[in-house]
Amino acid sequence: MTTKLDNKNITLVTSILAYFSNSFIVNLPYVLGDTLYTDLQILPDKILFFNTLVLVIQSLGILTGALVFSFWADVKGRLFILFTSIFIYSLGTFLGGFVTNINTFLVLKFIVGFGLAPELGIGIVLISEIFPRSKNSLFVALIAIFGFSAVLILSISSKYFDWRNIYFVAGLGGLLIMLARFATFESDIFLKIKKDNDGLSSILNTLKSRKFYLLLFGLLPIYVITAGSTFLTSEIYQTYQVSVKKDSLAICFVLGAISGFILIPILTNYFKSRRLIFKICFFSLLLISVFTSFNGFLGEKGLNSVPYFYIIVVLYGLSSGYLFEFLIFAIEQFGTNKRGSATTLLFSLARSSVFLFTILIPNLNIYLFKNFLNTLLFIESIVFVFAIWAIFKLDETFNKDLNFID
Repeated sequence: MTTKLDNKNITLVTSILAYFSNSFIVNLPYVLGDTLYTDLQILPDKILFFNTLVLVIQSLGILTGALVFSFWADVKGRLFILFTSIFIYSLGTFLGGFVTNINTFLVLKFIVGFGLAPELGIGIVLISEIFPRSKNSLFVALIAIFGFSAVLILSISSKYFDWRNIYFVAGLGGLLIMLARFATFESDIFLKIKKDNDGLSSILNTLKSRKFYLLLFGLLPIYVITAGSTFLTSEIYQTYQVSVKKDSLAICFVLGAISGFILIPILTNYFKSRRLIFKICFFSLLLISVFTSFNGFLGEKGLNSVPYFYIIVVLYGLSSGYLFEFLIFAIEQFGTNKRGSATTLLFSLARSSVFLFTILIPNLNIYLFKNFLNTLLFIESIVFVFAIWAIFKLDETFNKDLNFID
């Protein structure tokens, strides 16, 4: 007979596996893009367009899913949302292995995006509510490390296996997580207030909250970097005559991010402050961006070697490692009656901002900068400055008890 502790541990393992699956699936188009589009008979000069289109479609799915799931997150419960999410994006991915044309693929990418919307946010809410505060950073860091390691495994798998087989395995792996459904553990503090919750009121009150938008500003740096990576490799090659492989850049970013996931919780616990560490991360991102921009203007006198670009990407990843600690910070800002909907909306809106940045970057490049690298650095600097401003306006929540309502 399983104990309550066993069920909690199974819930933790389920959340870890769910984000591993989530991260693996969301990165499939980026890592497998060229092979996938060639097989779907997309001409080489159209691959960048369709890669961007897939990103936009998936982001629209995430945005739609955010609105739907945020309504139910504080009504149906954390587990219901978590497993519904896993089922939708896993099934959509599995079916993606059968597609023979780009239109069907785009429809499935919207469905996958819809399913992806709540998974990470609601998973971290669940873990934060069922485990002691002192362990939250550790367990969330484990979720982050396993999730980002999925990108490394995907990059390696893409060299040895056909893209369709990878889609089948990714989808089937996600569906197998559903077997844990009856052994997982719902949050006690949520169950106490569940019957009094109103999904629509939670959404409306969250959207009226000033801190919601300040938190959103704090998450945007991650996603402007994600959007920029869509354009960066070809631009580096054209401007600096440096050949950089896209999967190598992804690996460098992931290694930096995993290092950040380990280091940032340690620093947070040492200084007893999340805000301080976020300020350091945002200032670091701004300095990296400014330095890279200055180096770009130096032309041939600048550092234009392959190792230089890899080091820059590792530093971007390291400074972006604040993401999961920031999600804990966001969770601590809202009461139990709003926490699920607020976190689902917040993380999904931040994630779907990739769609806006993906449209903004090429248009600014065409009409203003005429250089993708300078365009990226200009937009990133603005986003980083807003993130710095936002963190000064938010209250410290380190070691805050989550058993409260708004």
